[in-house]
Amino acid sequence: MNEESCIQESYESKLADILHLFEESPTAYHAAWQAEQHIEKISEVAGIQLHAVTDVLGFKASPHSLISLRLGGSFFAMYVPKKFCSYKIWACHSDSPALKLHSVQAEEDAGMALVTSEPYGGISYESFLGRECSLAGALYYKAGSVKVSEKLFDLKRPLFINVPPALHLSRVASLAKVRSEAEYRMLMGLADNVENIKNMGGSSEGAALLASAEAWKPFEEPAMNSARPADERSGGGGLSPEILLSCLAENTGIRKEDILSVDANFYPVEKPRVIGLGESLLAARGLDNLGMSFTGLLGFGDALKEITKQAATKKTETEQPLLVYALFNHEEVGSRSNEGAASALLKDLMEAAFRGAGHDRDVYLAAKFNSLIASADMAHGLHPNYPSLHGKKRRPHLGAGMVIKKTPNLEYVSSAAAEAKMKAIFQQHNIPYSLYAPKPGSRSGSTIGPILASLLGCQTVDIGFAMLSMHSARELAACKDIGYARLAAQAFFGSL
Repeated sequence: MNEESCIQESYESKLADILHLFEESPTAYHAAWQAEQHIEKISEVAGIQLHAVTDVLGFKASPHSLISLRLGGSFFAMYVPKKFCSYKIWACHSDSPALKLHSVQAEEDAGMALVTSEPYGGISYESFLGRECSLAGALYYKAGSVKVSEKLFDLKRPLFINVPPALHLSRVASLAKVRSEAEYRMLMGLADNVENIKNMGGSSEGAALLASAEAWKPFEEPAMNSARPADERSGGGGLSPEILLSCLAENTGIRKEDILSVDANFYPVEKPRVIGLGESLLAARGLDNLGMSFTGLLGFGDALKEITKQAATKKTETEQPLLVYALFNHEEVGSRSNEGAASALLKDLMEAAFRGAGHDRDVYLAAKFNSLIASADMAHGLHPNYPSLHGKKRRPHLGAGMVIKKTPNLEYVSSAAAEAKMKAIFQQHNIPYSLYAPKPGSRSGSTIGPILASLLGCQTVDIGFAMLSMHSARELAACKDIGYARLAAQAFFGSL
């Protein structure tokens, strides 16, 4: 199969897979859950035994098996071959810059019901103004006298919006100004008609919207009920501060008094779409970094299916690397958490896999010298309207394949040796690629690559594919690059 036909098959017939993953992943929690579900399906299709673990102690890594672990918004999957003494890691992240829910307590002002948001990561705030938003995330609740359980939720409906003031009233307003807390408040509706927050008031438009709204997959959404406690109705005592908490309780089926904490994002409800002449572009929220995370996930699955086919036809087993798909949370805010790349989680999990396969610690420590990490994060494509933001060289275009990223100050940590290895993989499988570096004298963002290279002491290369409007509410990439990235992940894991 030649390169062009291979790419056509990849991005045209399989684009629906990634569109579904984008649509069902409004938060890092949901992205990790989707990754976990996909690996479960792959293990069934490929006939690979799956061990879902909850910690890094005491599990046995049996040959030709999968080990998976989900922790909040992070997820890890490892394929354990029959013989291994090295590893390959596709490292990516599940979070994106967002507006987080600051407090579940609602307030009333100027006749409007409001809740406060707060920025998470380096968000392009203005791009979120005027976007109809919903709310999704995880809540933690009492499931007994001392047990605490997690439940994901997605309200799905456009219940929130923040809009800028009229231009006539704010002609001198600066987009770069320091914002007051009030400016981060999301409008929920008229306070004297607050019933419509949970029950669309019986209007035909609202009823149709409710009828077509899909419940969040792993949990049944209970039927909406228009009956409301007296202390939450408008009028008399005014808006109840617990109106949003009541909405979450009704959506999840958990008693309001049992909800202990909530971690949630407001997200634009506009679905990912293929747009442009020849349906050549993909517009979606969270492309940074779900683009590289989900193409990596799909490519990892493709590789596992191919490995199973190869194993069935070989009489002797050759040594293969331990294959690791690592999806971290909190990259956008520095990775310093128990779910982030700066934690010891991946390091401990991998050491446990080596130990569970019968290797002593010396083998694990020596493995780093024959291993490779692909730090998979999106790249800044050349914007035709703003070419001066790039240097004269190393300016990747949308639709031109994969991007290898380098900076002299190691914000991107690609070493010459790791760069050469990745180029060899791309060339072997006819995957086009280009180089990116910020123009001389300017600085760039960073990735989890430098963190993992430091923690594991392993050669690391920063890769991605080009996109526009990074960190905006709506980001843009080329459809064909989705296919290239999926092929790149499959090639990286060594199955082609």
